[in-house]
Amino acid sequence: MSDPKANKDLTVGDSELDCVHFLSLLKDLIAETKDHLVNLPPKQVPQERYNYLFFCASPILSPICPLLLSRVIMPMHKFQFIPKNNRFAAAHVLKALEPHTKEGGPLKVQSVEQAEGRTNLIITYKAAVETDKVISFVGAHFDVVPIASPEVWKHDPYQLTVEGDKLYGRGTTDCLGHVALLTEMFLFLARNKPKYISLSLDHSWHRTLAAWLIALGLVG
Repeated sequence: MSDPKANKDLTVGDSELDCVHFLSLLKDLIAETKDHLVNLPPKQVPQERYNYLFFCASPILSPICPLLLSRVIMPMHKFQFIPKNNRFAAAHVLKALEPHTKEGGPLKVQSVEQAEGRTNLIITYKAAVETDKVISFVGAHFDVVPIASPEVWKHDPYQLTVEGDKLYGRGTTDCLGHVALLTEMFLFLARNKPKYISLSLDHSWHRTLAAWLIALGLVG
């Protein structure tokens, strides 16, 4: 028997946010910020930014990019890469989607790393009919900017605090809240017909990252 929802035209009114699950996922994501997700250029720079420049300039140099960065560029400019544990944040999203990503499930998930430990997730759902058209959501990122004035925070910025209808925590709106919300959207749409979504790990480099993913043929 066919799924009666499979060919249904969806509207915003058809969806209802699972607030309990959304807040649980957001709590887990924000808990990763302090140790793993803070981005602080120019002192702390995402490695994939430089990897991409090498990738564009010369595919031949691209494989030795990490060596050039560590031995030449980093000492010259006195910067360090941001922590490489982006995978922990991505793991929370993967766990939430797991019921729909098992073999034969409606979602296909790719984990793509342009730099070691810097995880990008691409979640794909095959269209109900054969088509070369694609709907993409690109730009939701895992990293956050540092706390400029810790003294003005009344709550721990690296933990989710819920007070009434207000949420406090680093990345609540930019952009871990978006990551959690898009994850919830896929949990709903997995029963219908989305195409795919890409979660970018970098706060300000998503356009270049998207270009890299397109160049590799991973997204269209």
